[in-house]
Amino acid sequence: MELKDAIKEVLDKIPPDCVFDPHTIINYLLTNDTWTEVYLRSFNTQTVENYHSTISKIIKSFPEVEDLGYESWSKNIHDEFSKCSCYKKRRV
Repeated sequence: MELKDAIKEVLDKIPPDCVFDPHTIINYLLTNDTWTEVYLRSFNTQTVENYHSTISKIIKSFPEVEDLGYESWSKNIHDEFSKCSCYKKRRV
């Protein structure tokens, strides 16, 4: 499984018309053994910030994802609050 496939599986769990952010997707990826393995394997040698930016770009690449153009305030993987892009899952 590739990272894009794991992200797609997570997106499929989000109900249509719901707003979410990449922190949500990343937290989901860390709740499932298969997804966690993909998340860790795909990390390579980049910084966490750059890696999560890559994940955000993958999320936006799906046609069912709408970039709302504003930011959320949510917990990241360091258990700290930070700004994050806001997306909405479209009905397809």
